[in-house]
Amino acid sequence: MRLLCLFIFLNSSFITWAQSDKATKKDSTEAAIAFVKAWEKDFLDMGMSLQKDSLHINEETKRLLLDSSYRKATYPANYNWPDAIALMKKMDLKKAFYHIINLYRTDTAHQELALQTFVLYDSLVDMEKILMNSFYTYSLLDPQVCVIKNGKPDIQHPDVLESKFATVKEIIEIVKLNRKPVASK
Repeated sequence: MRLLCLFIFLNSSFITWAQSDKATKKDSTEAAIAFVKAWEKDFLDMGMSLQKDSLHINEETKRLLLDSSYRKATYPANYNWPDAIALMKKMDLKKAFYHIINLYRTDTAHQELALQTFVLYDSLVDMEKILMNSFYTYSLLDPQVCVIKNGKPDIQHPDVLESKFATVKEIIEIVKLNRKPVASK
């Protein structure tokens, strides 16, 4: 067994060197496609949802429940535009959109910027679905709404949750009003 491992190790550089450009390109293309599919699945997945008779909790929500340092990093004490923009640059759009939803609520001087962001993205993706997914992924575990006790959320402020939901519905209605009609052929 050791001899086989040594043989593989010594010849691994030769095997890599002997691969054709097509094989290398195919490997990187497949990896890129896998990355995009995983990103899209997460982007379109709701954090918590009822499916038939069971509660579905995605990996992001599980991480928020179980990892207190991740939870603290996800929910800033004060939402701000530089953090939202940094999340957008990292393509962590669902989290960025949740930040912008909160900015829309608290930064009235820049509400138009938040709306323009959502309207712009609506031309690329279904913002109604994405905003709801962002809400259901992040709002239920938001420290402004609940505390985590023994790994379970305890909603302390349902009024804040309802207010955030009303904000999401308001944004969705404004996005719908600003949709450009699809040109027919």
